[in-house]
Amino acid sequence: MNNFTLLSPYWIPIAVLLILLASRITHRSGHNSWQSLLPAALLRYFQQKQPSKRSRWNPSLLMAAATALALTAPSERIHTTDTFQQSHGWLAVVDVSRSMTLNDVAPSRLGSVRNSLIDLSELSAGYPLSLILYSGDAFLVAPPAFDKRLFNEQVALLDYGIVPLEGSNLARALSLADAVVQDSDFISTRVFVFSDGGGITKRSIAAARHLAAAGHRVDLIVAGGTTDGQTPIDSQAVEDFVNAGNGDLVTATALGAIDIEALSPTSWASADSQSFFDALIWRNQSHWLLLLLLPCVWWGLRDDFS
Repeated sequence: MNNFTLLSPYWIPIAVLLILLASRITHRSGHNSWQSLLPAALLRYFQQKQPSKRSRWNPSLLMAAATALALTAPSERIHTTDTFQQSHGWLAVVDVSRSMTLNDVAPSRLGSVRNSLIDLSELSAGYPLSLILYSGDAFLVAPPAFDKRLFNEQVALLDYGIVPLEGSNLARALSLADAVVQDSDFISTRVFVFSDGGGITKRSIAAARHLAAAGHRVDLIVAGGTTDGQTPIDSQAVEDFVNAGNGDLVTATALGAIDIEALSPTSWASADSQSFFDALIWRNQSHWLLLLLLPCVWWGLRDDFS
């Protein structure tokens, strides 16, 4: 069953409705044909039947039903989607501001993120992975690459002060992420934002929404319970950010454990999850269904040529 699908199944109820109407709305034979132009007396003279015979099914509605069935786009799977693997990218966006040095999770927020980034590197397998660091500004430190050695080296060096400008400018980091995605010609990208909840503003939410609208996904991984050691995380802002990015939220435990696999990163990296790949994954077979129109056309015209 995985080898067959209907790309537009919402046409099915319309086709069913048209078939039901075709069985109930009868069709007068010879209607609008040459027979309707002759007087009844002349037709009797030539021993022609009166044009009062009604067919059981309405051919016009049957043709419309067949057309609706064809529009469901029955399609056969093309087994070449492995070639789309290089069109997907993973991008880690990591907050390295002062608040990430707090140790309310073990061993510290940054320490917890480091371990999670290594897990992400292992999960990325054959997909290109890149790394952006941000605080008051954002920098690409590991461009998208299938070889994860540079990424892992940069992860090992993560520390506060690596980005000299203070702050937590998540909007700037996502803007840079968008530029990296466009330069890499990725059709779809998983953007993993590692943060303590700081920097989630209207601008960053708008940036996440922009990425999601382009077919990408922005997930949020939160380490810590406050944005600066004192200010509680704005749960509404976090929810708005995740919804805008069409992503999910994962939080670190007190022991610093982050379950990256809960985000199901590999499932998003399949071509099947992208609706704009349908024409490349599935071969439309609706032309065979359109053959049903031929007997319907013959049925509708048979009286005109009899």
